[in-house]
Amino acid sequence: MYSTYRNVAAFVAAASLVCGLMAVGPAVSADPVNVPSITLTDPGTSGVWNLSKAKTLWGGSAGKAVKAGKTTSVKLAALPGAGKTHVSWLVQVNIIGAKQAGTVELWTAGKARPKAPVGAYGKGSSSFTTLVQVSSARKLSLRLSSAAKVSIAAVGYFTGNATAMPAPGGSKAVAAKVLLDPAAKVGSLPAKGKQVGISVLGVGTVPTADVRAVWLSVQALGSATGTISFSRADGDKSVGSATVTKGKWVTSLVLAPVGADGQVQLVSSAKLKKLRVSVVGWTAEAAATSLVSTAEGGLVVTAAKSATVKAAGSKSGRKLTQVSIAGGLVPASATQVLLRATVKTSAAGKVSAGTTKAAAVAKTAHGVPVKQQATATVVLGVKLASGKAYLALPKGAKLSSVVAIGWVSAAIKAAQDPTPPSITFDKPADGTVAAGAKLAVTLTGTVADEHSGIRSVVVSSGAEVLGAATINTSVVPAKWSLATEFAVGTYSLSAVALDNAGQQATATQTLTVTAASTPTPTPTPTPTPVTVTSVYSWGSGRYGMLGDGTTTDRVTPAKIEGLTDVKAISSTMWTTFALKNDGTVWAWGWNIYGELGDGTNDNSSVPKQIPGLTDVVQVAGTGYTAYALKKDGTVWGWGQGTDAGNLGDALPAADSNVPVQIQGLSDVVYIGGSVTGGYAIKSDGYIWAWGANESGSLGDGSTTNSTTPVRVVNLTNAVKVYAHTYSALALQSDGTVWCWGQSSYGNCGEGTTAYNRVIPVMAQDLTDVVDIAAIQGTSYAIKSDGTLWAYGKNLYGQLGDGTTNNSNVPKQVLGLPSIKTVGGGGSTVFAADINGDLWAWGDGGKLGVTGANKQMSPIKVPGISNVIAVSGTVDAGFALVSTTTYE
Repeated sequence: MYSTYRNVAAFVAAASLVCGLMAVGPAVSADPVNVPSITLTDPGTSGVWNLSKAKTLWGGSAGKAVKAGKTTSVKLAALPGAGKTHVSWLVQVNIIGAKQAGTVELWTAGKARPKAPVGAYGKGSSSFTTLVQVSSARKLSLRLSSAAKVSIAAVGYFTGNATAMPAPGGSKAVAAKVLLDPAAKVGSLPAKGKQVGISVLGVGTVPTADVRAVWLSVQALGSATGTISFSRADGDKSVGSATVTKGKWVTSLVLAPVGADGQVQLVSSAKLKKLRVSVVGWTAEAAATSLVSTAEGGLVVTAAKSATVKAAGSKSGRKLTQVSIAGGLVPASATQVLLRATVKTSAAGKVSAGTTKAAAVAKTAHGVPVKQQATATVVLGVKLASGKAYLALPKGAKLSSVVAIGWVSAAIKAAQDPTPPSITFDKPADGTVAAGAKLAVTLTGTVADEHSGIRSVVVSSGAEVLGAATINTSVVPAKWSLATEFAVGTYSLSAVALDNAGQQATATQTLTVTAASTPTPTPTPTPTPVTVTSVYSWGSGRYGMLGDGTTTDRVTPAKIEGLTDVKAISSTMWTTFALKNDGTVWAWGWNIYGELGDGTNDNSSVPKQIPGLTDVVQVAGTGYTAYALKKDGTVWGWGQGTDAGNLGDALPAADSNVPVQIQGLSDVVYIGGSVTGGYAIKSDGYIWAWGANESGSLGDGSTTNSTTPVRVVNLTNAVKVYAHTYSALALQSDGTVWCWGQSSYGNCGEGTTAYNRVIPVMAQDLTDVVDIAAIQGTSYAIKSDGTLWAYGKNLYGQLGDGTTNNSNVPKQVLGLPSIKTVGGGGSTVFAADINGDLWAWGDGGKLGVTGANKQMSPIKVPGISNVIAVSGTVDAGFALVSTTTYE
């Protein structure tokens, strides 16, 4: 889970390997506690704030004319200090000479238009700040609802690329999404003084958890002047606010805190005529303490306090205003505070800020450009000195308000927090004696740190780590808890609290578990576990593919009756095979080329055993041909035969509706099949291939077909082989993945789209891989940590990255728990996680979810559990389910 405590994730993961299921082993005596060593790690830098020089990026000083209702391509000038990986930009949008009110849409070039305005404007000139995703080529798409001139200038940027997760406190832009717009029938207009909750988690591409705050574009038209406040339901003092002006559209960029309920709470002090709220970014979870528990450069939401302003003369032709923020709103450790100023100009110029009058004028390069006769809302970054700063405005400008958005955190230092945290044990009480053969115990206590805040609590028994405790910060002092089990024995327990300055404290307790003094029960028979495996199917029923005795389509998974004791499943184009534990193979579906192996060419809507095929240990099917590996190391094939010899030289160019032995193969331990031929790994780790070779899919350095097996060159120690339509993947025992054959979609993952690879090449940045799979031009790899990586074709979202862009390098499929198996068919992908849940994405129609069409990110398939294997034809999906009962 990505959270405030993620910095101990690696530590806890390692501890989990030691602890197994966290049941304590042999009893240990109550010797002095051996406290585990804990290292304070760097929380990361992705998403941290950087102030930019205020360079005009597009439109020049006069602005560029933009027609109403037309999408305009925007190529931004290079942002000073920001490289191609800085895709989250804070920009100032200047609207010049609008003849009527309108809205601004601004989104990443090449992406779908979100139809969510990031700003609203009235007649004349106005200006506002917003957060936006920018492509690596610095391109945006711009659309106005009424014609005007536009210029765009830099304010700042957040580090990180489009796929990097922000560090705690780090921010990330998202494609704008409307949360509230009564005019568009999204919610209703809130009454003055009435609090309204708006759900933000999971909206658009905002994550469903671990979000501390969201960036909102608040576009308001008021009947009176006032403010709109955004807070949390739990009474947290951090509050974002927006400006409301009577009779004028004002766009405010707000950093709004998100509550545990996934909502922000909105309340307006003024009566509103119109209101639109769009989410444009989010900030990763991080506790807002009196010092800091975010990454350096992360953002913390402020309390709801406006600044006090007063005239401070002029300097170098600039009007100076002193800004004062009282009450310790921003800690002394903060590097900057972000201020949103509302300015009415009479002349064009820049608004800049500094800790002194001279600094405010000198930092013109970091000032935000505003236009003549414009109302502007401007976001500035400045370090406060004794709670004060100065704004330098263009001559004749009027400053109507200054509001603190949030403060920018600094790296915590031990000198800033010399006091260690406090921690206690509540349960069990010290010296507790409990009876039971195995005792389930929830260890609890309190923990507090009034300076830098608590980072983690790790609980141990002697030298054995039990795990990281859950911390509830909604009460004071915070509560920690950890559920575990103890066998009979005496245990020396310790709970180590670590704060964000690296200080730690330890609480210790002793627990003794004795055998329960209960009468010896009458022995009862030990239940015998019975494991039943069955196959579930869904999707198109044509040709009898669902195996349920019909040719009717079915959207959701249902069990194929009468098919049990299944060990593995595999599919060809429209035929599926079930390998039973007794070594027999059963098949159903399409049979035009003899894919059912039963001596006929008749389709079957129910599973039928393939006669004479016994002692099978693996089945591999693809295209219109299937292969079986027997336990004696021989390989057999049936189905479509081709001139290239995909059935070997036993029946060149002829189909076979019964299994025939692939000649020249023995001592085989693993097989794979493609549309054009087959693959076999021998016990010595070498791969042998046969069939068509026009694309180099035999991997022997040539493009010559072969009806007899030839050895794949430059590969040793292979453990698995899996094939695309015209290419193949191999997994070596060292955890690397290799590929050969056609790679026009980048499905070899080596960074190119070379059409043919006649010898194997290694995929980039893939190590520690434990399993592989492929479907029609897309490759998949599961690492030992359970992460799933994909590359290649992505027309239907098969990469699961939320796009339809191909990738010639591996990309992690996000939004999934730890994965244990992956597969699919056509352009649809299925994966089962370690909990047995089923996930699907890609082409619609066979996702197993009612109403689901094309899915570019994984979704969970309801109504099915305990999945241990997956497969798919072009139009249907299959899952092998294992359930255990006791008799």
